[in-house]
Amino acid sequence: MKRNVEHRKNVLFGLVLILLLCAFVLMASAASSLRYIVSVNSAPVNMRWEPSKDARVIRKLVTGKTVTVLEVQGNWTKIMVEGRIGWVMSIFLSEEDPLLKPEEERYITSPNSMAVNVREGATKSSKVLDKLVTGSKVKILEVSGEWAYVMVIASGEYGYVQKTYLVPDDPYYYEEIISGTDRAVYIVCEDGDINIREKPDIKSDLVGRIPSGTEVILISAGTEWSKIDTGKMVGYVQNIYLSNIPGETPPESEYTAYVLSSDSMAVNFREGANRSAKVIDRLVTGTEVKVLSTEGSWSKIEVNGKTGYMMNMYLIETQPIPYQGGKISYVSAPKGGTVRMRLGAGTGYDVVTTLETGTQVEVFASVQGWARVKCGSSEGYIDERYLSDTQP
Repeated sequence: MKRNVEHRKNVLFGLVLILLLCAFVLMASAASSLRYIVSVNSAPVNMRWEPSKDARVIRKLVTGKTVTVLEVQGNWTKIMVEGRIGWVMSIFLSEEDPLLKPEEERYITSPNSMAVNVREGATKSSKVLDKLVTGSKVKILEVSGEWAYVMVIASGEYGYVQKTYLVPDDPYYYEEIISGTDRAVYIVCEDGDINIREKPDIKSDLVGRIPSGTEVILISAGTEWSKIDTGKMVGYVQNIYLSNIPGETPPESEYTAYVLSSDSMAVNFREGANRSAKVIDRLVTGTEVKVLSTEGSWSKIEVNGKTGYMMNMYLIETQPIPYQGGKISYVSAPKGGTVRMRLGAGTGYDVVTTLETGTQVEVFASVQGWARVKCGSSEGYIDERYLSDTQP
């Protein structure tokens, strides 16, 4: 009997070791897939729809931009950047952050949503001094091999962090995650040139004019106006004049596209090609649609058996990051009130949205007492104390 018990213990111990080893391998592979953009002439690097110099440019990436490698094909590498998937030439990718040097500030990012250790020494066996959640800001003091000696901005504490967890961009920066900024878009106007203004206001001073069909870089996106960079001037244009496809060369046949909201809210799907037309439905980011035709700033689309219109700026050919289903939980606020969903695991992060008691959410990870959740088109963190396995 004792021998059987010992045998079971040994088998169980072996299984635990195997599971821990698998988790370590997955974490290592996730971290090793991170690369950095390095331009040989300081110009932005083109991220293209297909592995070809003739393929359409999805967006332009600056030196130091962090990307995730998905596949290598000859001289090209398939990457993912903030939910967009495309191809860049492999010569523009580096395992080392070209901008990582003393006095630079960086953000913590974790491939598995767990907190990152700040250690006493530059080894994995060193004492853990602190744990930082994704989005925490640090200042680089010294770089040595795989490690960086940093100061945590919020607390003033010092310690060592592995370089692979340090990125130049805030992972929770609203416009980077939701809007897909720093990418190529096109000016589309049936009347020819459009005005670029100093501020997002029709009465603001004129910066200049730009012809229809011009490719520009989207710096930031709002609900009515967006900030763009033409290469010669920076200013604001109304969203009705922006498109993800060139106005002069619309696709000749039907194609599949995906909804991409600029502010995390659902996008209006209308009966006609104008903003006063009746709203048929509201579609969240990631919804797959069939584009039937494109005219000016609008596209005629088909989704769920319905036909209508949507502005081009909310359609993109690259599918956003697919969500994998998590555990189902329910919001359970004190006294039946509401709970705030935040951009990061802590009360210091901005509020994404407010959820009422009883709202169903998907839970993907637990980070120091906070749950990473998704509800509709919104994703963020909720204090785990306000979640329940049963609906209130």
